[in-house]
Amino acid sequence: MHKIILTILFLIFAQETFSTEVTVFVTVRDIIQREIPPNGNFKIEISTGTEREIILEIPERTFISTVTITVEPRTDLPLPEKQANLKGTGIGVEINLSTTVELNQPVTVTLSYRAIIFTKEENLTLARFEEGKNTWQLLLSNIDKVNKKISTTVTKFSQFQIVEKVPSPNVDNVFVYPNPCYLNREKKINFARLPKNAEITIYTLVGEKVATFIANDSGDHTWSIETLASGVYIFLAKDPATGKKKTGKLAIIR
Repeated sequence: MHKIILTILFLIFAQETFSTEVTVFVTVRDIIQREIPPNGNFKIEISTGTEREIILEIPERTFISTVTITVEPRTDLPLPEKQANLKGTGIGVEINLSTTVELNQPVTVTLSYRAIIFTKEENLTLARFEEGKNTWQLLLSNIDKVNKKISTTVTKFSQFQIVEKVPSPNVDNVFVYPNPCYLNREKKINFARLPKNAEITIYTLVGEKVATFIANDSGDHTWSIETLASGVYIFLAKDPATGKKKTGKLAIIR
């Protein structure tokens, strides 16, 4: 029998409406379901062993009406076998809703990677499974090396897996995310699926150079864009070994 512990904290204000802060801590090895009303900030913490390996932080007004969320810890997620730039772990979480609705606020998903064997800690990231394409979409992630946790913000639910980025053999499949980038949500753009030490140059549409940087050993680079103006930019990726080039566009929206 699963051990389930629910800790619920209510903050009620003497007004016509009230705000609720709810923290749910569950020790479980299967699936949990929880109703999430539109009012209140919800935090769901799930442990499948000795620590809280899965944390969901759902802001107030994420949903326009009450929905039921289903959260399932997974250790058997499909590996990205056809994506040469990714090394899968199979470890993650599957999140679904009882009805098809949009998320009005970004939800933070945090997973522990303490039990995962990896080559380079800084190359770990979260990826979301895209069923229509049958591929894993890289997500801009933050690594907490002290607590061995990795987190990201999402605007739709699916399967989420911890993966490790590895360099691509060429520049043909360079991937830029998020694209478009909304600065009210993200302050950085990531370039991935590149060869080791690939050169990336950014231009305006009229050909003015904006920035140049070099991909790291995993074929990856994170670019801070806080001071950039809204607009469409051109990127040029160059393979240092072959000289082959790949161009594309990215959009920044304030």
